[in-house]
Amino acid sequence: MKSIKRDGRPEGFDYQRYLASREWAQRRERVRARSAGICERCNVGDMQAVHHLTYKNVGDEPLEDLQAVCRACHEFLSAKTDIDPIFEGVGVYLAGPISNVSAWRDELLVERGSSKNGESNTVEPGCGWPVSDKALIGGFDFTGPWFEDTSGGHGAIRDPGTHGCDNPSYSEAGRQRVAALCAHAIKRSDIVFAWLPSGCQPFGTIFELGLARASGKFIVIAEEGGRSNLWWLAEYFAHAVISCNTVMEAWGWLIKEWPAIKLSCKESSSTHDYSMTPQLCAVIAKAFDPDLGSHA
Repeated sequence: MKSIKRDGRPEGFDYQRYLASREWAQRRERVRARSAGICERCNVGDMQAVHHLTYKNVGDEPLEDLQAVCRACHEFLSAKTDIDPIFEGVGVYLAGPISNVSAWRDELLVERGSSKNGESNTVEPGCGWPVSDKALIGGFDFTGPWFEDTSGGHGAIRDPGTHGCDNPSYSEAGRQRVAALCAHAIKRSDIVFAWLPSGCQPFGTIFELGLARASGKFIVIAEEGGRSNLWWLAEYFAHAVISCNTVMEAWGWLIKEWPAIKLSCKESSSTHDYSMTPQLCAVIAKAFDPDLGSHA
């Protein structure tokens, strides 16, 4: 019986000698021709190496065992860095209820409870809220919304029935500012991820999801405990709808499936086009675990 190393290569196989061989050079060039010199993992960088998806057939690999990769992807796959270029520069807007006592966003932040979830009104003129690079678990960038205290309006809890309007210092201008900042943040995001806790009716989220759809963003709606008829129209226009018990469960799905989703999306000059192409529909349908959720 052939002895196998931990990485799948057979014992006694001279891998370095094989990489210097004519046979490997020919396979590498066939992979280059197939990929047109572009990384087949991130679909962005130039091909710099060929990655083995499996070592089962090493020495006599079919082309489907091999993947053209850029330098950044190769370093990540080789465990030389924890930075995965698949997630790098991908901005996520976290739609859903926000308040000074609602901390579900903190669960998704690398530094829980940090100022990255923002009790800060620092806004650069004409630029909107700041973007926190790699602030979200998995390496996504956090685009918003940041906590804004509008004197009893967005984010402040008083009488839930008044949504803060019972505060004598309520500011209409503050709400207008928040609406503009939310719209700006959504438009410069790639993904809008909406978390809907059980029994929650965050009507502002309907606006956020509508703007996200009109702006061509990838939309994920995660509902705690099961799907509600309240959101049927928003679900219809979402790319993915997940029924789950925790926000981390839904976030784990996004991290796991984003590489395949990203590769199926058509690139434009400045943003991703997340229109529901047959290829994207197939990727999402394949990604779903029947026990986790379904595509709307």
